[in-house]
Parts: sequence; structure tokens; C-alpha cells
Amino acid sequence: MTTTTDPAARWREQGTVAVLTTGGSVRLVLSGPIDQLCAADLDEAVREAVVAGLPVEVDTRNVTFMDSSAVAALQALTRASPLRATFIRPTDLVRFLLQVTHLGDSVEIRGN
Repeated sequence: MTTTTDPAARWREQGTVAVLTTGGSVRLVLSGPIDQLCAADLDEAVREAVVAGLPVEVDTRNVTFMDSSAVAALQALTRASPLRATFIRPTDLVRFLLQVTHLGDSVEIRGN
């Protein structure tokens, strides 16, 4: 077992980005803090989703934080994809960001 004396290191988790592709859609699964630390992963996931040319679902039910780099990547998704993305069960934080950035105007929202 490793112990750290840095209190910030104990609570700071890194966000994760996963791309799941089926025959009919692409799902981006975002979890934890989606910020600059995982920006490259999110940008790559968005590129993969757009290239697939399939409907895109963005699962944000486990997002705990989202910064402007994540919002910019998701805006790039909505601009580049000819199909309307669907956000699945966005947290209150994600719903707020969708509203204030007007990104919510260009996506579907499914679930509470």
C-alpha cells in the first residue's frame, strides 16, 4: 500500500473517455472529471466518432466535472457530425453546461 502526504493527490482522480462502437452507433462514455488532463483522449474519441459516420451517444452519467476543453470537444462533435448527438442521463452539471453554452440546442437529451 502506498501512502501520499499530498492531500490533493488523494482526492484528485483522472477522468476517463471510452469509445464503444456497435453496428449501429458510437457511444462515448465519459466518467469522472473531464478536463485538460484527458482532453487529448476526448479529442481522439470525437474524431473516431465522426469518422464512423454513425449516430453518436454521449454517456455523461458519471461525469463529476467538465471544463472548457471538454465543452469545446463536444461542440466540435456537433459541428462535424451530420447526425444529432444524444446525451444519455447527463448530470446536473452537464445539463447546466449544455444550457449556458447553448450546446443543448444542437443535441438530444435522453434520461434523467
